[in-house]
This record gives sequence, structure tokens and C-alpha cells, in this order.
Amino acid sequence: MAALRRLLRPRGVRRGRDDAGYTLIELAAAMGVFTIVLAVFINTLRIMASTTSRVYATTTAAADGRQALDVLSRQLGFASAANLPVRSGQNWYLEFESDAVKAGSDPLCTQWRYQNSTGRLQYRTWSTVTLTGSSWTTTARSMANDPTTQPPFTVLASDAGFKVMRVSADLRLSTSVGAIMQSQGQFTLRNSIDAPVPTASTVCTQLGRP
Repeated sequence: MAALRRLLRPRGVRRGRDDAGYTLIELAAAMGVFTIVLAVFINTLRIMASTTSRVYATTTAAADGRQALDVLSRQLGFASAANLPVRSGQNWYLEFESDAVKAGSDPLCTQWRYQNSTGRLQYRTWSTVTLTGSSWTTTARSMANDPTTQPPFTVLASDAGFKVMRVSADLRLSTSVGAIMQSQGQFTLRNSIDAPVPTASTVCTQLGRP
């Protein structure tokens, strides 16, 4: 019978090891390689997501700083006098007066406020005649200046080199990932040639420092 079975078997067909499938060791090795590849892929995605988040946070903080400096620059361009910046509690204040920019309008006071407790940089304005203050406008929401060692504003009086006053701004903004972005600028009060020597209360003290 054995001889008969050998005769009936198709020629060229042999049973080999491949017909038996994969061994347990081969499956374990394949799964190990797949796990390593998957781990590398997931780590790459994590790094990409983290990098994107940092770039977005940095861009947002830088945009806030530029916006605040742009607004301050436009306002100071018409200013004719300013107070020295004042720290009250954990807040910093800067006030300056601007001449009337068109016939029939009143001179304008502008007050900037940095609230350390909220991280907000804001300003409001009022007419020197009506003394009615506007609502606070927020220009930056993530300020991180230390109220003791990092004042956001410095007033530079006129001297032999500069016939007009200047305001130097140093804004430090915290990003959502914990980094600090610094925005700096120096702005000229073009109408301040005849301005009085600045003190803490030279102009625009009518509404106080809330």
C-alpha cells in the first residue's frame, strides 16, 4: 500500500517546511518589529504636535505684543506731556495728554494699566473737558512682567540729545507653553517740546488709578 501511495502522488509535489505555516518565534519577531515601527511613528506625531503647539503659542504672544506697541505708538505720536509711570499695588500706570487733533475736539487723556493679577494690558481715554472715561480696552492678555523688577513703561525726559520726551516699553508675554516673549519699543512724543518736566502727577490724574 505504501508503494501504491507513492506511485499515486503527483510528481514534483513535495511536502516542505513552508506548508506548516509560521512558527511562534517568527510571529513574535514580526510583532516586535511592528511594535517598534508603531512606537517610532507615534513619537514622531507627538513631536510634530508639540512643535506646532509651541510655534502657535509663540506667534500668538508675539502678535499680542506687536498689537499693544502699535496702539501705544499711534497714541504717543500726538502726546504733548506725560507722567512718570506709577506702581500702585501690583498694577502699573502710565498717563499722557494729547493735543486736540482737529478743530473743535478736546485734548485727550490716555491711561494705560498693567494688571499683574490678570496679566492684562489695557488703556482708556477721556476728554480733559468732560472727564468721562471710556471703557477699558485690552491690548494684551498674557503679560508676565514682574511688577517689582520689570516695569512695562519708562518715561525719558528731554535732554541735550533729544528735545522731546520718549516712552520706552518693555512687554513680556507668557505663551501657553510657558515660554516668555519680549516686545520692546521706544516712542517719541512729537508734541512735547514745551512739556513740563514729568512727575508722577503732571497731567491726567482726574480719574485716578483704579
